[in-house]
Amino acid sequence: MFAQGDNAGETVVKDVLPHTDIDLVVVGAHSRTGWSSHLGSQASYIAKTAPVSVTIIRDKKISEDEEKIGFLNRQ
Repeated sequence: MFAQGDNAGETVVKDVLPHTDIDLVVVGAHSRTGWSSHLGSQASYIAKTAPVSVTIIRDKKISEDEEKIGFLNRQ
């Protein structure tokens, strides 16, 4: 399937999902500013608004940086 729009997250949620039988969205995240530093702005939008399950695959570099500052404290 191909969809086009100005905002990828909104296009997925409003144009693609209602017209398909999709039950899981897998999306990558790579942004590094603001709230999107943890999820990515498009990934965040999809996770918050999609009527189906969403799996976010984060960029390895972000995970490494967050471990350095203690964001992912796994004790």
